[in-house]
Amino acid sequence: MKVYLIFTRKVLALIFCTVLLFLCFSLKYKSVAQTAKNGNTQGERIEFLRGIGCYVLAESETKKQITVPVSFSDVYKVYNGVQKKANYDLTLYKGEKCTVYTYKVRKCDFIGDTKYFNANLIIYNGRIIGGDISSSELSGKMYPLIKQYEKTTT
Repeated sequence: MKVYLIFTRKVLALIFCTVLLFLCFSLKYKSVAQTAKNGNTQGERIEFLRGIGCYVLAESETKKQITVPVSFSDVYKVYNGVQKKANYDLTLYKGEKCTVYTYKVRKCDFIGDTKYFNANLIIYNGRIIGGDISSSELSGKMYPLIKQYEKTTT
């Protein structure tokens, strides 16, 4: 007994699109998993910050839950621009619940006076997916989570 399958162009196009979408999503999440650093424990988070030249006070750690907005406001678009400088992209996490860990910066290799600076790490499923080093002053600066090679003044 022989079975014949007849595929119309529409069915073939649907199968092709489904396979293509599956490959795109699997590659996207694979690349995210490879670039994201572990941030599940306080030690891993502090070690990550040391790696970019920031030394924080471990006992100053605070955390809060956030949801990355599904639709980015202008402020979030600018903030995501800071993320992209460090090869992060929060658009991949729209609608996801994350934890933000904040530390007081004790010393940072690329910042002069760190009196008003905080380090913020955004964690999703135990992985660092973004964050910043920023001043809490009104006219303060914000730096991406990458090693900076020039010492700047604030």
